[in-house]
Amino acid sequence: MTKLNIALFGNDSIGEEYLNMLTSMEQFEVVGYLGNLNHSILEKLNIKHFDSAEELICIADAVVVAMPASLQYEISKQTLKNLRHLYIQNPFTTNIDEAETLLSMQREADVKVQTSAGLRLNKAFSDYNPGKLKPQYIEMQHFHCDAPDVSVILDLMIEDIDILLLLTKSEVRKISANAVCIHGDTPDLVNTRIEFGNGCVANLTANRWAKKEVHYTHLFQKEISGFIDYLNDESVNSSEKALNNTFPVHTSEQHQKKKEQSNHLRESLASFYHNIQNNTVPTTSLNESYRALKLAYQIIDKIEERGIAN
Repeated sequence: MTKLNIALFGNDSIGEEYLNMLTSMEQFEVVGYLGNLNHSILEKLNIKHFDSAEELICIADAVVVAMPASLQYEISKQTLKNLRHLYIQNPFTTNIDEAETLLSMQREADVKVQTSAGLRLNKAFSDYNPGKLKPQYIEMQHFHCDAPDVSVILDLMIEDIDILLLLTKSEVRKISANAVCIHGDTPDLVNTRIEFGNGCVANLTANRWAKKEVHYTHLFQKEISGFIDYLNDESVNSSEKALNNTFPVHTSEQHQKKKEQSNHLRESLASFYHNIQNNTVPTTSLNESYRALKLAYQIIDKIEERGIAN
């Protein structure tokens, strides 16, 4: 197997998670790290720390960026300028203009750019065949416990928005949204209703101060009701007609086996390697993540128009 030389940019626990994963995978050789990680961790793994982004990028075949969204743009831009493949944590930026700049640079560089796959590689969802689905109503909830530093829309809801656009395959016709501030001046709970041109209606709720973590998609179409539990990697349906490979059914034993085998980060990085080596389309392309980011900001605009409830 040909190893891919990887430059890693990361901060804190997320950077350490990526570093541990990349060094454990036979597909990659981590040639250097830039970030605020404790140097003793790097020494233990025999990874060199760099102070110059340019120097680190130039010795790599590909770059992995796992930092807060506000810090990722400049590194991503420098990576594409140097014609290196790029894997970037989602949301990949917090600015639509920056997102469009990166899209333009990717087209010119003609390299692979993949964003963190998020829910797409969750076993509960990846067993489904989105191409066969024509949902008429979708209910999504993502509740997190005591997470004041998490953005309700750009961290929690954006994962569901990506799946929603994949399932509906239709243009957005109407958005309504409201938010509640519980502990401060920024939204703690957001609800949005989205209507699509094909008639599908979706209701999404995200909460960063929930008492219990919840993350699911419940979708309905003619003769089929499907439920996807992302936290437990389980998928169920309530229709006999769903047994035609559109909605898989698993026993509890199979559910547990799938959960034990599931590692979304490993699978996402393995997919990145495969796309580079085989010139295939990324699981989550920059263009798809841009669409999700754009819709996220449309929801934010609706909330600002309406005003936040305190």
